Amino acid sequence: MYIGNTKLTEMKHFMTALVCLFAMNMSAQTGFVEFPYNPDSDNDDIIGIEDLMGLLSLYGSEFSEEGLYLSTDSTDALYHTGSMYYPQCYKSCNDLPGNWHIPTRDEMYKHDLASLTGTGCFIQADVSGYGDLSPEYHRTMFVGYASSNSNNGRMTSDGYNYQRQCYCAAHERPNVEYSFCEGVEIFEVCAQEKVAAGWYPLGGNSQISYYGPHKLQAFWRWAE
Repeated sequence: MYIGNTKLTEMKHFMTALVCLFAMNMSAQTGFVEFPYNPDSDNDDIIGIEDLMGLLSLYGSEFSEEGLYLSTDSTDALYHTGSMYYPQCYKSCNDLPGNWHIPTRDEMYKHDLASLTGTGCFIQADVSGYGDLSPEYHRTMFVGYASSNSNNGRMTSDGYNYQRQCYCAAHERPNVEYSFCEGVEIFEVCAQEKVAAGWYPLGGNSQISYYGPHKLQAFWRWAE
């Protein structure tokens, strides 16, 4: 099987890494594997008991990447949920675990359109200069043709009573790293060096002062 522009061997390496990370094979009962994996299932920014229970519910289940398409750099994903009407497509993306949505035109262009199940799929109506779109119509894109066929990526509009292929899109969240400065005399120098290196002060409870001049300041930045 060919997934997006990612070769099968690369996909196998990706799957192996996931298995090593979790020390088990996992997928939802529908065969869906969430990409990118986020252990914070309740989105409270803390890995707690609720997240652990969600992980345990997957123990021993079969791992399957069927219907999952990755971009070349594996930071963008499409998941095929079938052929349906637009409202059903919207709900199917919204019901997936994580931040999935009906893709935009540019999100579709990050994938090998010839490898997708076609011929038409829903996309968001976010293309300016394409004419007014009636509320009774939805934007669609042609996919699934041979790679040499110019129909791939061509857009049109379909009425509310048309069924089309439904793809849900997700993008990997960038990694964040943290550091801190602590002390008295060297605190200001440390803070200036952090800011010059691209770090940002982290507010809230991470900034404290105790016993007079002693200070502690946390910083964050996007990881490379």
